[in-house]
Amino acid sequence: MATCPNSRVIKKLHPGDAGTLKLAERYGRDLVCVRYRETEDGSQRLTTIEIVVDVRDKRDVRKSPHPRPKSDDLVRVKVLPSEFRLRQRLHAYGARCEPDGHIWLTRWLIVKHLKLTNRLVK
Repeated sequence: MATCPNSRVIKKLHPGDAGTLKLAERYGRDLVCVRYRETEDGSQRLTTIEIVVDVRDKRDVRKSPHPRPKSDDLVRVKVLPSEFRLRQRLHAYGARCEPDGHIWLTRWLIVKHLKLTNRLVK
């Protein structure tokens, strides 16, 4: 069956409304809504449905036990003393070097921009 990308929604119904009963029987609680669409020229009417295909606890959504930092959160990255150009770039972005000289403290946004996520230090 072909889809019609240039169709417009003419009616949106929720489960239990008239016009959704057969679909509600078929899909049960997974049915979210039924939409009736019409092609631009009005020659075809399509019935589309929205269904739930997966339900997870919010805790299970991320595989990492640590949430991703926000853009302005400070994170630590490892940079070797021999990586002079990278150290210059970090310094230009306002990063600070810790006393040991290997760890730099900077914002998460900078780490993403410079593609240094593989160098993060806990």
